[in-house]
Amino acid sequence: MVTGIENRILDYESEKKDYQKVFEEITKKNKMVKILSSIPGIGLVGSITIASTVIEAKRFNMKSKFLVYSGLLKLDRMSGGRSYGKFTPRYNRRLKKVFKTAAIVIINRTSEDNLLRRYYEHLIIKKNYPDYQARHALAQRLAVLSLGIMRSGKKYNEKLIKRKYDGLAVNSFI
Repeated sequence: MVTGIENRILDYESEKKDYQKVFEEITKKNKMVKILSSIPGIGLVGSITIASTVIEAKRFNMKSKFLVYSGLLKLDRMSGGRSYGKFTPRYNRRLKKVFKTAAIVIINRTSEDNLLRRYYEHLIIKKNYPDYQARHALAQRLAVLSLGIMRSGKKYNEKLIKRKYDGLAVNSFI
């Protein structure tokens, strides 16, 4: 019985290595996957998922439409100037999973100090967000970053993002 389980584990590990090689080849060939994998928390599989799902960032002329498509933003149900609450439209569950998982990865990496983790800590400490809201806000930030990176075609650079927040009220977390 134990040998059967050990054999399955060995088969799994060899299959995982094969997939890793395929993903690395895709990364070498596809520029979009390479630049998306530069975002902290979004690994090789996440970048392939985003690139294969979105295909072209030009589809989304506003970041709010991308957030709705990713399942990270709800829409207001309005009629005649009156709000009837929020509803969740159809969305891509794979994208939502990638961004939520990336947010958790950033939060759980205690040894790594980066701007996105400080943003999360800022939301928890200064803004008094509950943990789930701060995680969701971080996932939204990651989605917007990935959309911007897909549009620009440039790798993630923390220094450029820091420069963007210089002088704004938001820079208290930097």
